[in-house]
Amino acid sequence: MKSIITNCIILILVPLSLSFTQGLDSLREAELIEKLLNSNPQDAHVYYTDSLIGYTPLFISSRFDNLTLRKHSYEDLSISFDEITPGKVFSLNFVGNETETAFFDKDIFKILTAGIIVLGGTTAYFKLKADNKFEEYQNTGDNRFLQETRRLDLISGITFAALQVNFGLLLYYFLIE
Repeated sequence: MKSIITNCIILILVPLSLSFTQGLDSLREAELIEKLLNSNPQDAHVYYTDSLIGYTPLFISSRFDNLTLRKHSYEDLSISFDEITPGKVFSLNFVGNETETAFFDKDIFKILTAGIIVLGGTTAYFKLKADNKFEEYQNTGDNRFLQETRRLDLISGITFAALQVNFGLLLYYFLIE
């Protein structure tokens, strides 16, 4: 009889304790809601009252209700936890002075440099082909090889002139910066 009563008590108490534990777990989950706070630009300081809690992008717990995003040369932005939604990026307004991009970071530098490399390679290729054809002309005396040499030398000369113009433009832009 004792074992029947013990089993009945266990059968009643175990589900109750599991239900209580699940209730605590769901309460903890409700307490620990986290959202991703992201900003443009990133690495903005995230403050709760006067305390720095991290830098964007940052997972924020629901216990932080009012936050402030701060970044040098940008306007402070106050947000609430409820405003943070998946995929939302908070944009900070730039209030600092714009700095000019260095010449080496501009697209024109990259284009002219790439042009110099391509034109230099093309010039060398056609000049070597012309030299080979001229050697064949010297060995055989065939005028077709001489005509081919002149044609390849012309192409080589044109690409070399374009290379010089490209290099001059690069130098010009470099000096006016």
